[in-house]
Amino acid sequence: MANGSQIISLADQFAKVLELAHRKTNSVGDGFSLYSLRHYYAVMALRDGIGIYDVARNMGTSVEMIQQYYGKQATPKLMATTLGGRLKDTHKLKES
Repeated sequence: MANGSQIISLADQFAKVLELAHRKTNSVGDGFSLYSLRHYYAVMALRDGIGIYDVARNMGTSVEMIQQYYGKQATPKLMATTLGGRLKDTHKLKES
C-alpha cells in the first residue's frame, strides 16, 4: 500500500485466524480453506433440516449444485426420520 503496509486478503486473514486458533487442519489432516466455511454451512444446514431450496438460495447457487455437492449429507435415513416425525405430528393433530 502507499503507506508501506502489506495488503492482507481474506484468505490471508482466514489463515491467520486458523494459526491463532491452532486449527490449521481437520481431524484427517486436510487443511482448511475459505471453501471449508461454505461446505460446513451447507452440510450443517441440510443436517439441521433446512430445505435444499433455502440452502441454495442462501448460498447463491442452484438446487442442482447443492444436490450434486452436498446432497449426500441429507441421507435417505435422515430425511425419512425427519419426514416421519413431521407426518407423525401431523397425524396426531388430525386425531384431536
